[in-house]
Amino acid sequence: TVSGIPLYSTVSIVTVSGERVRRWSASSQGGRTFRWDGRTVGGGNGKKCASGVYLILAVAPDGSTFRGKVALVR
Repeated sequence: TVSGIPLYSTVSIVTVSGERVRRWSASSQGGRTFRWDGRTVGGGNGKKCASGVYLILAVAPDGSTFRGKVALVR
């Protein structure tokens, strides 16, 4: 779970090699908290990602960024 994301930001989950596996946008309508279920698409419809380390990248409209890591263990 990633929270406190500024409105109109984008949040991406990427592999350590740079391949994007998931992306969200925080709009004025949506929440500012994102929960990743370990899949490529939400709602249980996507492929399960492999166990491993993934990077979180959030970019705000003003260009400021947040970077983090998450370990997925199946």
